[in-house]
Amino acid sequence: MKTFTIERHMKLAIRGGMGAALVAFMLSIGFQIAYASPRAGETWDDLSKKSEQGVVIWSVVGSVLNLLLDLNIFLLPFPIIAKLNWSTRKRLKALAVFSTAFLAVIASVVSLVYRVKMATDMSDKAWKATLVLLCIVVEVHITIIVSSMPGFSKFVRVIEKDGADNPTAYADIQFIEELGNPKIDADSHVWKVKINGQDREYALKMFQFNSLHSLKVRSYLNRRLASHGLYQDYFEPFNCECRVYGRLKAEHREDLAGPAHGYLLLTPEQEAEVTERSALQELSSSDTKYTENIDLFGRLEEHAGLRVHAIVKELVTDRTPFTPTHLQQMWEDMEELHRLGILIIDVKIFNFMGGKLVDFSRAMTAPHPSISTMHPEQLRRLGKSEPTQLWDCMVDWGMGNQWDWEEAELPPEMMDCASGEGPGDDGRGNHPGAYDWRAWEEDLEAAYEFFAGLFAEDEVGDGVGTEETSTEVVPDEEGVGA
Repeated sequence: MKTFTIERHMKLAIRGGMGAALVAFMLSIGFQIAYASPRAGETWDDLSKKSEQGVVIWSVVGSVLNLLLDLNIFLLPFPIIAKLNWSTRKRLKALAVFSTAFLAVIASVVSLVYRVKMATDMSDKAWKATLVLLCIVVEVHITIIVSSMPGFSKFVRVIEKDGADNPTAYADIQFIEELGNPKIDADSHVWKVKINGQDREYALKMFQFNSLHSLKVRSYLNRRLASHGLYQDYFEPFNCECRVYGRLKAEHREDLAGPAHGYLLLTPEQEAEVTERSALQELSSSDTKYTENIDLFGRLEEHAGLRVHAIVKELVTDRTPFTPTHLQQMWEDMEELHRLGILIIDVKIFNFMGGKLVDFSRAMTAPHPSISTMHPEQLRRLGKSEPTQLWDCMVDWGMGNQWDWEEAELPPEMMDCASGEGPGDDGRGNHPGAYDWRAWEEDLEAAYEFFAGLFAEDEVGDGVGTEETSTEVVPDEEGVGA
């Protein structure tokens, strides 16, 4: 259901098959009861002689219904797979996976053949019944295999993505003290740490887990992505930050953000330690019995087996967000981030330290499914909102700290962009959607094919975000869906 409910007729076909299976098996139970229950005045011996032929006949009818259901299950995925914008190789792989169900069809055919033989020729019934039972066992095992494939795929992804074979993804971590404000930090927990016994101290930003629903709500998408994993790839706070730092490194502009040194995964023991210590601080107690059932990182059932992801950042000793001397540079940094295809989304006072952005948990970096399919007007509104948010941050922090506004001058161009009177085609300054990510691609055709494959087929709207919709899935020449 999760894979193939992207079209209404497919959803109806699946539910129709489920309903037919329920009716068929309920009828089977009814017929078995009818044939296996003695009537008034009958003995069990009389029943066994009379009911045998009736049971065999229903067995044939039930086998035909079962074969039809197996064919329905086997054939359902093929129309959808044929229409997906995939390469031939990828489409063949998907067909091979679902063709496993064809083995169940073969088992159903063999079972039907021997049920018919039992109905027409009562000799050697034990041998024929044994073959029928073997076919049933094969069908059951194939059902288990097919239904387990999505879960096994997820298990394999967990092993691959969590660096089980990558020892550099782990380190000895000494947790010193918690930084930030855990009550308002929605996406992460930050601790001062030492790593691998070094004297140098770092800030370790450890990321919360997120439900699929929460990722969809913040996505600004006009089209549904093709899989749940893609929402994690593009909207998980850890991945959002990694994409930003990757772009800054590629463009040699790492000066635009607080320095980052790489990522780590927490071992279960490290996760338990930081959870216990954070909980004890919150509870103002040294009794660990109160911390046993606390889940610091928002882990849900879908996150079972996943490691907590963390980014190692430079430890900033002066935690002042910014001063009047930083204002002009903060605006220039924002404009440069936009020029590099980065929408910050979440511009807040305490996302700055020493005048530099240190939090990109909600950022979008082009090419990005939201930026590329967003209605142009919606993208313009987002572009306008960031200079406005930065303006609000400067004013709020300045007023709260009683700045001398004769010395603390707000950047004039920032105010112009916030009002729509600044540079750029729409008066909002640099446009993140105009970033030419194609310059990095050696095979543009493959890049376009990959990007088109991100989206579910013929599905518009996710029930969240915006009222406008876009049907273009490949970025146009300006980086924005038409």
